[in-house]
Amino acid sequence: MQCVDRPSTITTDIVTSNNAERCPTLQQISNLKPTQVEINTARTEWGQIKGHVLNGETGDPTSGRHLFSSWQAAHRGEQGICQRKTNLCSFLRTTKVHKTVWGDRARSVDFPGRYSTDQVADICIGAIILHGRNKGSNPFSVSMQTASNGPTNGKPICITHRTGASCFPDGIHPTLNQLGTPCASTGDAVTTDIYNVTL
Repeated sequence: MQCVDRPSTITTDIVTSNNAERCPTLQQISNLKPTQVEINTARTEWGQIKGHVLNGETGDPTSGRHLFSSWQAAHRGEQGICQRKTNLCSFLRTTKVHKTVWGDRARSVDFPGRYSTDQVADICIGAIILHGRNKGSNPFSVSMQTASNGPTNGKPICITHRTGASCFPDGIHPTLNQLGTPCASTGDAVTTDIYNVTL
């Protein structure tokens, strides 16, 4: 398969891509050979949780908001850290709980790429399909492919899906786990390619 900047014929039942940056994630989903039932289930689940993931919950500024822009809108002045290799960021909510967000800011020296809401949807739909094949664990974390010429330069990231609730990055560092396999964050103790950010 070639990734070209035209409507994608890969997994057209799941999503049609007009952006070549989405191709690698769509290829991973295609390789899963999802059934129509799995596709419909993933579409329905994403439809139910996407508002929470992208925009958060009314009346609770700490719930959801897994985009940099939506988290920033409710938390001006807060400090966090970002990972240059993944363009994922983390904000400390308690001594043990981190809020992780996809970077959707404009490109800069520190931030060479950005995630579109379509890319986030692709990644979460893939994670939902894989979670459906691993029903014994909820939440479920899995290694997902990202765009080869997008925010992470193709580095896999660990994504957590919680049924009926959310989909978000598990940590901010690239994962070494094989694509499509369970994974866990390497932890924010990693100091390479990290920089501080103030909202």
